[in-house]
Amino acid sequence: KIIEYGLRQNHLHEHGRLTFNEHSNEQKQIPRFLWQMLVLVLTAYVFYVIELTINAFMHHRHNDRRHHSSFHLNDYKTPERSELPSGASSKSHGDLSIIATNTLPNLTITADERQTKSTGWMIIIGDGIHNIADGLAIGAAFSENIWFGVTTSVAIACHELPTELGEYMVLIESGFTLRRALLFNFVSACTAFIGFFIGAGAAQNEGARTWIFAITAGTFAYIALVDLWPTLMPHADKFDWVRFICVTAGYLLGVTIMLILTIFDEQIVNSSAAN
Repeated sequence: KIIEYGLRQNHLHEHGRLTFNEHSNEQKQIPRFLWQMLVLVLTAYVFYVIELTINAFMHHRHNDRRHHSSFHLNDYKTPERSELPSGASSKSHGDLSIIATNTLPNLTITADERQTKSTGWMIIIGDGIHNIADGLAIGAAFSENIWFGVTTSVAIACHELPTELGEYMVLIESGFTLRRALLFNFVSACTAFIGFFIGAGAAQNEGARTWIFAITAGTFAYIALVDLWPTLMPHADKFDWVRFICVTAGYLLGVTIMLILTIFDEQIVNSSAAN
C-alpha cells in the first residue's frame, strides 16, 4: 500500500509537470518517481551489504575464538606413558583420560555457545535497523492523514507481530534468558519511535514524504527477497571478494539497464515505429 500510494501520488504530480513542460520546451526531463524507484532498489542493496558485513564479522570472530579455544585445548593433552611417574598404574592413566575427555568438550561447547549468542546480537541489531524504517513509514503516513497512518500502522503491526515472536524464540535458543530476550527484543522494537519522529518531522514536506516511502519500500523489497539473498552470501569462512564483486556488478548493471530503458522508452518505441 505504501509503494502504491507513493508511486500514484508522485506519478500524478510528475505527469502534470511533464505535460506542462512538454509545451514549454522540448528538453528531456527525467521524472522524479524514476529516481525514487532507483532509491528503492538501492536501499534493498544497502541492506544486503549490511547483512553481508555482519555475517563476515561474525565469521571472523568465530574463527578467532575457535583458534583461541584450540590453543588452550593443547594444554590439556594426555601425557605420554613415558611421562607417567614411576609406579603409576594403567588405572591412573585411565583417570587422566577420563579427566581429559570430560574437560575438552566443555571448552568446545563454550565456543559454540558464544558463536550462537553472537547470532542473537546480530538479530537484535538487524531488527533495530528494520524497525527504524518501519517508524519512518508510520511517521510519514500520519503526516499525510490520520486514517492513512492508522492503516499503515495496522499493516506493519500484522507483519511485525509474528516476526517479533519468532525473534524472541531465536534469542532464547541463542542462549539469552527469558527476561534478557524479552528486554532486548523490546529495546529493538522501541527504535521504531526514532524512525517515527524523524519521519513525522521530515514528512511535513510533500517531496520528502515520497522519498521516505521509497526508502521504506526498499526495506520491504529486501524482506521479500529473503529467500534469494542467502544464495548470494559467501559459504566459506573467508570473505569471498570475487562473489561480492560479481553480485554487485550484476545487480547494479541490471538496475542501470532498466533505468536507461525506462528513461528512453518513448524514443525507443518511436524509432522502432519509424523504421
